[in-house]
Amino acid sequence: MYGRTFRRFPISRIVADLKNIRKQGTAGAFLSDDNVIADVEHFNNLCDAIIENKLHDLFYIVQVSAVGVARNPDLVRKMRKANFRLAFVGFESMLSSNLKDVSKPANPEINVQAAKLLRENDIGIIAGLIAGYPDDDARTIRKNWKLLRQLKNDVMWPQFLTPYPKTVIREELLAEGLVINKDDFKSYDGFSCNIRTRYLSGSQLFRTLQWQMLVDHFDVSRLRDGNWFLRNFGFSAVQRLVAANFFSILRSAITGKVKKRNFDI
Repeated sequence: MYGRTFRRFPISRIVADLKNIRKQGTAGAFLSDDNVIADVEHFNNLCDAIIENKLHDLFYIVQVSAVGVARNPDLVRKMRKANFRLAFVGFESMLSSNLKDVSKPANPEINVQAAKLLRENDIGIIAGLIAGYPDDDARTIRKNWKLLRQLKNDVMWPQFLTPYPKTVIREELLAEGLVINKDDFKSYDGFSCNIRTRYLSGSQLFRTLQWQMLVDHFDVSRLRDGNWFLRNFGFSAVQRLVAANFFSILRSAITGKVKKRNFDI
C-alpha cells in the first residue's frame, strides 16, 4: 500500500523495548513486521543484538517469506540461537501456476527448502496458504492443501486472495471482473471472501476452503512428525488445534459467513 518503502526501528530502540517487556515479566514477543527478513542485514543485526544482550531467554515469533528463509540459511541458524521459536511463513501455494498468476518470486522448490531449514533448526512453522487464485477450482485448492501438508508444517493458516487497495493484483482482478466486493474494505481481512475465480463464485470459493479445513481436522498426520505445538504444549495443543475451532469452522461452512477468525492457536 505504500510502495516498496518501509521504516526500520534502530536496533538500540528494539533492544530497549525488549529489555522493558522482560522487566515487566513478559515471556516472549511477536515481531509484527509483515516480513521481518525483507531487510536481511537489519534482521541479522537484530539477532546479534538479542544474543549479545542476553535477550534470548525471551522467545520470539515472526512472519517471514519462504524466499527470504531459503536464501539465508546462516541467518535461520542464527534465528535459532536468538530463540526465534515460531515462524509464520508465506508459502501461499505449491502450484507454480498460482504463483506465476500473481507474480510471486517463490516456487514449490523454494517452499520445500524453506520448510526444511526451519525444521532443521527446530523453529515451528505456521504455513500461510492462499485460496482464490484466478484459475482456482475445488480440485486445485485441495491439491495445494495436500502439497503444503507434505512440507510437515505444524499448523495451516489459510486465507483468501484479497484485492487490497493500491496493489497490482487488485487492478488485475478488477480488469477481469473477479472482485465481488470492491468498496467495503471492512471485510478485507484475509478471512472473508471478496473475490471469485474463473471457475468458482465467491460463495463456492468460500465454502470450498471451509470444507477443506474441516476435512483437515480429521487428518491425524498433522499431529505426528514431531508437531511443534504438540511437543511444546502437549494435550492443550490438541485441544486448540483440533477441538477449539471445529464448530466455528463448521458453522462458517454451512452459513457461508465468517463469524470469527477460525485460526486461533
